[in-house]
Amino acid sequence: MLIIGAGPGLGFSLAKTFGRNGFRIALVSRTQEKLDQYAEQLGKMGIEAQGFAADITNKMQLIRAFQEIKNTFGTIDVMEFNPHSGNVTTTSVLETTDESALQFFNNVVIGAINTARQVVPERQNGVKGRFFLQAIFPQ
Repeated sequence: MLIIGAGPGLGFSLAKTFGRNGFRIALVSRTQEKLDQYAEQLGKMGIEAQGFAADITNKMQLIRAFQEIKNTFGTIDVMEFNPHSGNVTTTSVLETTDESALQFFNNVVIGAINTARQVVPERQNGVKGRFFLQAIFPQ
């Protein structure tokens, strides 16, 4: 299982749940040190996990991380995409400006598109798997 936007909340919870059910876990977020800590904690639970640092807003970092993940784990069976960008604020639709919408688009949607480009071709070639794209922003 691949978790894009791995963190101490939902990402870590999913890693534990899937890991306890036999999935190997690949974690992606911006900070390798944090990823190493999560992987170590999962390892203590008997879950095989490894972190791959990449910023989803950087296409080349994302492509490199996917290549490293595929080289390490092979095919991606399940992927969860839920990055949190501290740079994106939520507002009501009436308070949303063109600029804030564009910032969200550039920080999250482009990352989702580039992420999907890394897994969809395998699905078109008959590889089975699932991926989930979501965005949860705390108020």
